[in-house]
Parts: sequence; C-alpha cells; structure tokens
Amino acid sequence: MTLSLVQNAAILLSCCWLQTLKVRYFGEKGRLTHISSGVLFGCACVIGMMTPITLEPGVFVDARSVVLSMAALFGGALVSIIAGVMAGAYRFWVGGAGMWVGLANVILPVVLGLLYRYFHLRGKVPLNIRGIFVFGFLNQALFILSLFALSEANLNLAVSHMALPFMIVMPLATVVLGIMLKDIAQRAEDERQLRVAATAFDVQQGLLITDQNSCIIRVNEPFTRITGYSSDEVIGKTPGILSSGRHNAAFYRDMWSHLTSTGRWQGEVWNRRKNGEVFPEWLSISAVQDNKGKTINYVASIQDITERHQSILALQQLSDQLKSANQLVEQERHQLEERVETRTRELQETNRELAQAKIAADSANKAKSAFLAAMSHEIRTPMNGVIGMLDVLQQGSL
Repeated sequence: MTLSLVQNAAILLSCCWLQTLKVRYFGEKGRLTHISSGVLFGCACVIGMMTPITLEPGVFVDARSVVLSMAALFGGALVSIIAGVMAGAYRFWVGGAGMWVGLANVILPVVLGLLYRYFHLRGKVPLNIRGIFVFGFLNQALFILSLFALSEANLNLAVSHMALPFMIVMPLATVVLGIMLKDIAQRAEDERQLRVAATAFDVQQGLLITDQNSCIIRVNEPFTRITGYSSDEVIGKTPGILSSGRHNAAFYRDMWSHLTSTGRWQGEVWNRRKNGEVFPEWLSISAVQDNKGKTINYVASIQDITERHQSILALQQLSDQLKSANQLVEQERHQLEERVETRTRELQETNRELAQAKIAADSANKAKSAFLAAMSHEIRTPMNGVIGMLDVLQQGSL
C-alpha cells in the first residue's frame, strides 16, 4: 500500500508539473486551454487507476478523488466535466464489483469541487490551507460513506485496509496539490499583471516605481524626457532628488498621511528638472500591497503641466485685461451719464428761461395791442371831429 501511495503521489506531482508547463507556455484562458487542462487531469486519473491500491479484482482505490476535486476547484465546470468523463469512462470499462462506487468516486469530487469553487468566488469560503484540508477531509469522508454500497465482505475489507490511511493521507495530498495549483494560478496571474504593467509602463506620462522605503527601482522613458534624469541617475535614490524646495514639511506630511490611510494621493507639485528649471507637475501616487495588506511598492505617475500653467497664466492676464477694459468702460459710462445729466439740467434751465421769455413776450404783445387800440381810439376821435369840420367848411360860403 505504501508503494501505491507513493505512485499516486508521483502522479499528482506529475500532474502539477504538466499543468505548470501548460500554463507557462499556453496561458490559462480560452476554451482550448480549458479542454487541454481537462484532458490532462483526466489522463492523471486514468494513469492513477492503472496503478491503484487493489483490494480484490474490481475493487480498488486511487487518488482520482483528489485530482477531480482539484480540477473542479481550479479549472471550473468544463475542465472537471472533461476529466470526469474520461475517468468515469475508464472506470466503467474496468468494471468489477466496485464499479458503481468507483463512478460515485468520480461524480462526488467533481460536484464538491464545483461547490467549493462557487462559494469561494463569491467570498463565502477562503482558499487557504485550512479550507483546502477541510475540503479534502470532507471529500474523503463522502468516499468512505460511498463504500457502504459495496457488499459486506468488500466493505469490511476496504474499511479495514484503507479507510484510516486514506482519511490521513488523502486530505494532506489534497492540501499539497491544492497549494501547488494555487501557486501555479497565482504565478500565472502575476505574470499577466507584469505584462499588463509593462504595457502600462510604456505610456506618455512619466512613471516611477519605488520600494517600500521610497527608493526608486524603475523609471520609464517619459520620466527621463520630463525630468532630464536617466534611469541610472535615479535608481537607488529617493524622489527627493526632484524636490524644488517650494513645498514645506507640512505639505509632505499631509501627503504621506493621506497616502498611508487611503493608498492613493494626487495633486499638483512643483519639482526641479536636472537643468535646475522648476516646473509644475500633476503627481499621482498609488501604494502596491501584497496579499497580507503590507505595502511593498509605490507607483507614481507624473505629468508635466507647464503648458497648462502657461495657458492658465495667459487666461488670467487676459482676464485682468478684460477687467481693466471693463473698468475703463464703466468709468466712461459714468462720465457720459454725468455729462448727460449736466446737459439735461442745462436744457431744462434753458427751457424754463424760454418759457419765462415767452410769457414776457406774450405780456408785451398784449400791452402793445392795448396801447395801439387806445391810441387808435384817441387819435381817431379828434380826427373825426376835424374831418367833420372840414366837410362843413367846404360846404359853406366862407
């Protein structure tokens, strides 16, 4: 039995090694990759059933429950179904008195692994050593319960010879395989993140990465173009090499306090280029943490906003000019209003004088008319007498 357990352990390790090669060279995404993973786990089950722990003809045990449960947990439905179909088909072909129990030992690990995967992806159960051990123990407990479907003789033989070793060894094997597959998946994800980071590093913004002690470990080409410092000149130094001296200690204390509490900080900073020129930049800093929440790196992006400042300054100057022009216009408006008011008062005074002159003229006209009427009367009456006397004299013989 010891030799068989060693053989099964070697099969598990081979399965992990092949899975590592597959993930490294073909990735872990895509339908074809899932199919190949399912075939790989299925082959591991078949090979394990070719070198089993045989109790009697048709009744044997192996590590297929561990392989299938891990296929379901880490590969998902498609991978586990393909592996399960291959393992079940081979177990059905082998036949024997333990065939139905053997098929149950194919179905139960797949179902249990898919359930673990479902609850883990939703954050209900952790994927750690304790969780995997409990999962493996439960998996083997269900297998032991399925043995009660055997005949009494085969049941007694199975329980007496392998129940206890399997309940000890297989959960541990599940932990080992689970941790190895988790590590493979984590490495694949880390490599993917590194590829994404490498792509993101090739951008127009200046980027720098520091360690947890704020020592620069990497910069990109735009950083050199913005600051004038090459990679060799800044690696191993702190970003303080860019300090312009415009910000006091309180500014940096507030920045680090916010960065420590939230993991992010962004704002406008005045830094100094290699040639001594002080320039404004928009600085964004993010803390990178490991799976334990410990900060291991800082990633900072810098964007030269000199042109933006110049545009803002030009707009401010234009605004000041517009304000000055508005003030001049306002002054002219007030002066015009004052002139209009003065002219209006003058016109009103002239109108009053004209009205008074008109009244005086009307009075003079009336006085003239009365005078002329009186004089006409006074002159006409004597003249009528004179005319009458002249007529008498003309008619007389004098």
